[in-house]
Amino acid sequence: MKQFKPYKLLQTVIMIFFTIVCFILALYLSHLDAPLSSSIYLTLLLICILVVFIINFVCILYDLSVFQKMSLDYFDVNKIAYLDQLTGKANRCSFDLLLKDFAAAEEIPNIGCLAFSLINLPSINKTKGYEHGDLIIRDFSEMLNDLSESYGIFGRNSGNEFIVVIRQCDHVKIEEFIKELDIQIEVHNFLLEYQGINYHYGCVLNAEENFDAISQIISLSIQRMLKKNDL
Repeated sequence: MKQFKPYKLLQTVIMIFFTIVCFILALYLSHLDAPLSSSIYLTLLLICILVVFIINFVCILYDLSVFQKMSLDYFDVNKIAYLDQLTGKANRCSFDLLLKDFAAAEEIPNIGCLAFSLINLPSINKTKGYEHGDLIIRDFSEMLNDLSESYGIFGRNSGNEFIVVIRQCDHVKIEEFIKELDIQIEVHNFLLEYQGINYHYGCVLNAEENFDAISQIISLSIQRMLKKNDL
């Protein structure tokens, strides 16, 4: 951006200069008695106008290239700010923003929440290395993200915590979600035995709890998930 400012200043100065020259030539030509076709000033005026058009065209092309790079940089920064670097899915920051739109006051009474953790992640990190652990996190996140698209929203809460929030949720929807997830995990573990997925989850139906805030629903689902981990 700092390099962009001197260029724009130079562009402005050049354009002002040629505009003044064109104005002076046009003013001078208006006072000539000789035919315009024979005047060298007319030629200079046309050359100046041509130069102005060329400069404008080049500057527009350059501006487009700069703005394209700026938009790509903005996209990269936005991606870093709102997407989890490991999984490419919503991080805690963007997940909180999604929740504001997702959990309108009239919808909170019927919201359900599932909190997940990978039981075997610590042992895999220890025995096979963090690269294998990262693979499991990515694969598990991909499954939850794909499934949640028809139920609600998904976000990675922390290193080994994953949250799915479901609209108009009841026990049937919870069971359907877990059943679909288990089918995908069974296939995944059969194909990739070296990075099997094993998880615990905690769930909350706000129709049974009557919380006023979605943060309370998520917090209780995490507590229930952690209790299962301690068993």
